[in-house]
Amino acid sequence: MRYQENFNNPMDEFRRYFNTMIQQLFTNTLTVEGETVNIPTDRELDYKLKYDVDEEGRSFTFKVSWDNEVHEDD
Repeated sequence: MRYQENFNNPMDEFRRYFNTMIQQLFTNTLTVEGETVNIPTDRELDYKLKYDVDEEGRSFTFKVSWDNEVHEDD
C-alpha cells in the first residue's frame, strides 16, 4: 500500500515542516495519510539521496527502505 501527502509552500514553511517531520520520524509519531511511519531498529536500512535537474525543473528526493523480515546470515 502506498501513502503520500503533497504540499506546496514557500521555503520557510518547508523548513519548519521538514524539521518537525524529522523529529516525528525518530520518535515514531510521523504519520502519512493516517498511517504511522515506523522505521525498524533491528535491521539494515537502505537510503539514498537523489537530485534531478532538467529543463522543466529540479527535484530532491530522500528515500529510506528496508526488508520486512530480518534475514539470518548462514
